[in-house]
Amino acid sequence: MHSRWMILALVLAACGSQPAGNAVTNAQVPDGPMPPGAPPLPPAPPTPSCALPKLDFAAANLDAKEQRRFADNFRVAFDKACVGKLFAEKPLIDPRSIDKSTLFIMNSPEANVTSIYFAPSAAPPNTLLESPFGEPPQVPSVEDLHEAIYCAVKGATPKEEEESGRCLPD
Repeated sequence: MHSRWMILALVLAACGSQPAGNAVTNAQVPDGPMPPGAPPLPPAPPTPSCALPKLDFAAANLDAKEQRRFADNFRVAFDKACVGKLFAEKPLIDPRSIDKSTLFIMNSPEANVTSIYFAPSAAPPNTLLESPFGEPPQVPSVEDLHEAIYCAVKGATPKEEEESGRCLPD
C-alpha cells in the first residue's frame, strides 16, 4: 500500500518539474536570448498610468467625424505625454474620480483654452476635459491637447505662469 502512494508522489513530482516534450520555459533560461524555437514572451502590459482613458463625448456636442478626429488627436497627444513620462508621478484621471478610466469631454464655449481638471461638484465627481469647440466645432490640435495634459499633470512653474500665462485658463 505504501508503495502505491510512493509511486504516485514520485510521478506527480516528476510531472511538475519537466516541461512537456522539448518545450523550453522561461525558468530554464534566466538570462540572455531565448533559444531558437522557443515561444515568444508576451508583451509587457502598459503601465496603469499610460493606459489610454476612454473618452465620453456625451456633453461635447461633436458629430461622429469630429469625435474620431478628437480621439485621434488625443491619442497622439497622450502617447507623446506617456513617452515623455508625464504620468510618472501623477495619473491624468484624478484618483478621486468616480470613473477612473474615463475622461469626460465637455463643450465650454466661454473657455479660451482646452483644460483638464477634476470636478468635485460634477454629478458624479469626475475628471473633465473642457474645450471651446465653438460653432462650427473646432477640434483641438494635438499640441493643444498635449498642453492640456501637461498642465493637468505637471502644471507650469510660477515663473511660466507669470511670464507667459502657461496653464492659466481664462
